Amino acid sequence: MLEYSFVDALASLGVKPVGIADDNKSESIIPANTDATGKDWQSVGSRKTPSLEVIASLQSDLIIADKTRHGAA
Repeated sequence: MLEYSFVDALASLGVKPVGIADDNKSESIIPANTDATGKDWQSVGSRKTPSLEVIASLQSDLIIADKTRHGAA
């Protein structure tokens, strides 16, 4: 997930992300959401410039991004 503001939506669905662009600050994820999604995600770096190598290594089924932040310029 390339935008940690979507964690609450995943938590409400019971989805546990494998990676979050948490700006290398896991404490920025609201504790209620980490309780719902688990704390087993790997940081993929910052929301502005996530690590494509880390994202690829996670072999996730779905990547969630923000169109405004991550859309083509």
